[in-house]
Amino acid sequence: MLIVEEWLNDQLASDRAKLDRAKLDRAKLDRAKLDRAKLDRAKLDRAKLDRAKLDVRRDSIRCSGSRLDSRPSSDGR
Repeated sequence: MLIVEEWLNDQLASDRAKLDRAKLDRAKLDRAKLDRAKLDRAKLDRAKLDRAKLDVRRDSIRCSGSRLDSRPSSDGR
């Protein structure tokens, strides 16, 4: 009877250790998913920033082009 009880205790300890490892693996997976989401948001923010820079450049070119068009020509017209 004592041998069976020791075996059951060993099995219980082993199962608890497996559960703890599974919980740790799950926590690592959740952290990796969170890190991935942060990376995706950072990439999206970077894309928005790049888009804004392009919009500013385009607007700057349009404005400078408008100013050039509105100047009188060198022959006075």
